Order: sequence, then C-alpha cells, then structure tokens
Amino acid sequence: TGLPASAGYSLVSTINASSSTTVDISSMESGYDYLINVTMWKGSTNITLYGYLGVAGPTFRTANYRAHWAVINYGGTSGAGQVTDHVPIGYTASSGDADEESLFRVELFDPANASVKTQFFNRANTCNSSNNQYSVHSQGKYLTAEANTDFRFYVSSGNIASGIFKLYRRPNA
Repeated sequence: TGLPASAGYSLVSTINASSSTTVDISSMESGYDYLINVTMWKGSTNITLYGYLGVAGPTFRTANYRAHWAVINYGGTSGAGQVTDHVPIGYTASSGDADEESLFRVELFDPANASVKTQFFNRANTCNSSNNQYSVHSQGKYLTAEANTDFRFYVSSGNIASGIFKLYRRPNA
C-alpha cells in the first residue's frame, strides 16, 4: 500500500466482559489514535451502551460533551438526537434469543493529548433472529482540552451480559 507498518492499528489489550456493569479502558497515551472493537455484546435487558472519557485517577467526565447520534432499524423507523453528558454508543433490543448480538466500533482521536479536544466516532449494529436490526452512528467531541487517558463503557440499566472488548492503537503522526 505504500504506507509504513506503523500506519495500522496494533492490538493493545482484550477484555472479556461477563455480567459487568462497566468495562474500563485505561492508560491511553498521547500521540496515538485508539480503536475499540466490541463484538458478541449482549445486554441483560433492553439497554443502551454509553461511554465516558476520563482523566488519570480515573475520574470520568459526565458532562461537557457535544455529540449526536442517529439510528435506523430494519422496519424503516429512525431517530436522532444530541447529548451533552456521555459518548453515545449503541442499543440492544434484547429478546433473549441466542442469535442476538451487537457489535460496536468506537474511534478516539488522540484522546490523551492535553492540548486538543478529544473527538470520537462510532458505528454500531444489533441483530437478532427476528431480524430486529438497529444501525447506530454517532460522533462528537469532549469540549475541554485535557489528557483523557481512560474510557468507560456503561449501560443504562442492568448489565453487560457478555462481550469482547479489543483495544487497538496507531501512531497519529
């Protein structure tokens, strides 16, 4: 491709969640963009997955975001909105069937760089055996320039029944 080997993402860590209320990513470093792939994710009920950026400690930020999300389902209905208190990630219409799983792809652009406002982008999909599919897209930024070295996934209620969270990074220079 003509790109140096360092241009791609490298795996940093893997977290296997099971009956967890949160999943935390820590120790992100300045000079890197981060990608978090979440596969085989299931919620314990009909729940929404959210995210928080955090500074060392960790102290997670619950305000000062400017983000929007859009969702469309297989039936053709759609919705959209803006949020200021979290990173919008995705939704599960938990039906309890074995085929229901969601996947998410969250990108964070140089979050640990204290001199820039952290920007993020997300794509998500949920599908079950009833063909109840949701496609969610969101993007935005945290409005304060600070070193966001941590990221927390959390749910609107219940827990994360299962999921594989893989953290990747690439140099952003």
